[in-house]
Amino acid sequence: MSSTRSWQSNLLFLSLVFTFLVLGGAGVGAAAAELNDDSPAQTKTKSSEGILGTVKHLYNVAVKGPDPTLLYEKDATDGIERLTDDNYVDKVEHPLDVGGERKDEVWVVLVHGKAGDAASEMLLEYHKQASDLVKNDPEMGNVRFARLDYVSAWKTCTRWLLNRPPYLIIITSQGRHLRFIPTQSLGKEPSSLYSVIREKMYEVILPWNGRWSPGGDRSYIIEHYITLQETISKYTHNIPNWVILAFTGIVTQQLMSWLHSSPTPPTAQPRQVRRVERVVIKEDKRA
Repeated sequence: MSSTRSWQSNLLFLSLVFTFLVLGGAGVGAAAAELNDDSPAQTKTKSSEGILGTVKHLYNVAVKGPDPTLLYEKDATDGIERLTDDNYVDKVEHPLDVGGERKDEVWVVLVHGKAGDAASEMLLEYHKQASDLVKNDPEMGNVRFARLDYVSAWKTCTRWLLNRPPYLIIITSQGRHLRFIPTQSLGKEPSSLYSVIREKMYEVILPWNGRWSPGGDRSYIIEHYITLQETISKYTHNIPNWVILAFTGIVTQQLMSWLHSSPTPPTAQPRQVRRVERVVIKEDKRA
C-alpha cells in the first residue's frame, strides 16, 4: 500500500512540473519574444481601425498582456535603465568605462510585475523618486537604477529563483554579489532608500552565496531547466495561455480525482448457509 501511494505522489509531482513547464514556457516565451521583436524606436502603423481594430487590441492584451513598448516609454520618461536577458551580462557583469577599465558600479534593480500590479506600481514610483535623489548627489555617480520585468526577463529571474514580484535587489562586484532587500524594511519616504545606498547600509545583508546561487554547484540544474523551457516555448509560442491553462487544468483535475479516489474493496462473495435439519425421534417411554 505504501509503495502504491509513493508512486501516485511521484506521478502527481511530475504532472504539476509538466503543467508548470508548459504553461510557464508558453507565457514567458511569448512575452520574451514579443519584447525582443518590438523596439521602442519602431513606430506602429494603424492598419486596422474601428470595431475590428478595438477587438483585436483587446484580444492581444488579454492573451499576450500589455504592449511591451510601454515599458520603454515609461523608462525613458523616468530616466531609468531597462535590464533584459539580452543586455544584463554586458551592462552588469562586464561594464567598461571610457578608458577600457571596469567600473565599480552599484545597481539598484527593481523587479516588477505586469501593469496593474498594485504592489509593483507603488514600488515603481518609490524607486523612481529615490533615483532622482541619487542623480542630484554628485558623489554617487557609480550608482545606477534599473528596472527588470519579471515576465519578459524570465531567464534572469529564474536564475535568481524569484517567485513573485516585486523585488528590490542591490547588485555589486560586477554581478557577483546579489543582495535582496526586504521591501517592508524600507521607510515610506524614498529618502530612506537613498540613505541606505549612500551610507552603504545594505552591506549588513550578506550576499546570496548558496548552492543554487549563480556560480553554485547546483546552478547547472537551473540552466538545464531554462533550456528545457525555451524548447517548450518554441512549440507553444502561438497558443494562447488560456487554452493551455484550460487543457492542463482538466488533466490535473482528472488526475487529482484519480489520486484521491479510494481503492474499491473486493466484492465479498455471498456466504452459502447450509441448513441442516436434525430429526429427533423421541422414544415413548412407558413405565
